[in-house]
Amino acid sequence: MRPKGGDKYAVYDTLVEQLCWERLEPAAFIYTKGNAESVDGFYTLQGPPGEHGLFDRKQLRRRKVEQRALTRVAINRRRGTAENTRLYSPLVLDEYSDYSDPADSAVKRTPTRFLGQVWLPDDSAITLKDLEGIDGLGGRQSSGLGRVTVNVSAQQPEGATPIRQRISALSERMHAGAAFMRSFAGECTAWYAPDTCFFTVNLLADAILLEQGWLPTYHSMRRCCATRPASRLN
Repeated sequence: MRPKGGDKYAVYDTLVEQLCWERLEPAAFIYTKGNAESVDGFYTLQGPPGEHGLFDRKQLRRRKVEQRALTRVAINRRRGTAENTRLYSPLVLDEYSDYSDPADSAVKRTPTRFLGQVWLPDDSAITLKDLEGIDGLGGRQSSGLGRVTVNVSAQQPEGATPIRQRISALSERMHAGAAFMRSFAGECTAWYAPDTCFFTVNLLADAILLEQGWLPTYHSMRRCCATRPASRLN
């Protein structure tokens, strides 16, 4: 969320505050979003967290894929020359992206890069060399677009220790948020939250959630109460 009025205001996360308010039901607090608006896009958290595992708003950096319009002309197949009045302008990804380094105020331009994961079964015939052989993605490849270089590295499954640490950090944030509301609102609904009990689920595809009070609607990339690496904010 961010205050209404444009991009000049800092973005903040409402997951912990809203959940604590819903569970405690403090009489003195009214949780409203009337003066705020939701933001879209992808963000990264830079630097270590502070007290209670919280990040400062200044540590949020939006990662945006730059696009530009590319003018092309259709070719007459019979004559092999440009066709009159056949200009078109596809929207393409920019080869370079702006990157703001928190240690340096200057904006740097770096080659556009995407990170992804591929899960292969143990008996898969696809090898890392096959993936590195991919040299084009998307449409209009015959007109010179979509050229890519794929760098592949094997990744080991994440162990239990970092997952346990993230669950503990999120649980600590929940306890701190609940204590804050109790200190200001006084009488609250009893809510026992044991340690290391909070985690989140990231939905990478559309889902319809109907049971246990979920609204019957589509949720895409919706974070529902989240264990996630500190560098991810969806």
